[in-house]
Amino acid sequence: MLFEQAFKTGDVNTAISSAQSLLIYDTANYGLLDTLASLFLNEENFHAAFNISTKMLTLNPEGKKGIEIYAKSASNLNLSQEAMNGYSKLYELDNKTAYLYEIAIQHINLGNLTNGESILQTIINTPASEEELYQVRIGVNKFQDVPVIAMCYYFYGNLYEIQGLGKEAKNSFKKAVEIAPEFILAKNKLALYK
Repeated sequence: MLFEQAFKTGDVNTAISSAQSLLIYDTANYGLLDTLASLFLNEENFHAAFNISTKMLTLNPEGKKGIEIYAKSASNLNLSQEAMNGYSKLYELDNKTAYLYEIAIQHINLGNLTNGESILQTIINTPASEEELYQVRIGVNKFQDVPVIAMCYYFYGNLYEIQGLGKEAKNSFKKAVEIAPEFILAKNKLALYK
């Protein structure tokens, strides 16, 4: 089958095209929708991933993979309310601090700074945030895993920087680097203050 061969060889465009052709005949094939949404997400085609994951959720509203693709896509499309809904559902299913971090960011994106900062403080005070990892984008299709707590301090550094609070920004970036010495984004920001 063309789809399987393309998938095995890493020919993403052919795999996407083949999967779409197969869906014409089997529109409710959850596994195929899952694969297609994942391919679109990995290719950073967030609109397509969001649309496919929405269909996945109509078939299986509790499906963690569909919710995760929906939330990630929505976040990348700046659909903050949809992203917050998705990450809130994921947090209900699996109390990971990375999901809680995303909820905080979406609150802030929606203009609710007080709730967002309150959630960030909760994360910082949660021991699991030192062990659990957050995958942060460092370039096109390039990611780095850092402890969630380091991500919180990095966020605070950026927030303070925007507010013109250089000393607080530097201290936050420094704390992020102390927690995660290889955290590229935080190291680059901290270097600006030397």
